[in-house]
Amino acid sequence: MLLGFKVRDDVLPIVNGVLVEHFTDSVRGKVNSTKRYYAKGPASQRTVGSVVELSDYCGISVHALDYLSGSGNSCGVYKIDLFVDGRLHYSMQLDSLDFSVGRYINAHKNYEFFKKEKSSFHRCFSMPNNKLEIYNSELNGLVSFKDNKTHTWLLKYGMQL
Repeated sequence: MLLGFKVRDDVLPIVNGVLVEHFTDSVRGKVNSTKRYYAKGPASQRTVGSVVELSDYCGISVHALDYLSGSGNSCGVYKIDLFVDGRLHYSMQLDSLDFSVGRYINAHKNYEFFKKEKSSFHRCFSMPNNKLEIYNSELNGLVSFKDNKTHTWLLKYGMQL
């Protein structure tokens, strides 16, 4: 579509679930635990429908698929924005992919979960030393809450041409 092909796309991407990864520290070197939540509801308003317990230093990953109008084939998601409490916290846009750093896609997705369950979860935070140029470099997506308040997470995703 970025090459100018006219393809009808009125179908919203669908979020099937989220993973929350809890890290031992802000360096994100070691994962303490990972918990999966399944998304429910209509495509435009999917939610995990429950309160997600977060610890210090955690990140969210999303399993999302995009579909073109009139096609049953799934496509990758072009853009993901994560808002925490109404503020943009992470942004990824896949305009191009430099194949010389393509191996870093395994740091973008949760590779361990992919090997185990064959599901691709896009990390909505950047891992250390990831050289993909698809991220807004000012936002790393990692969160650390030091309070007992309820916080709102909102994902915006899809094709925006």
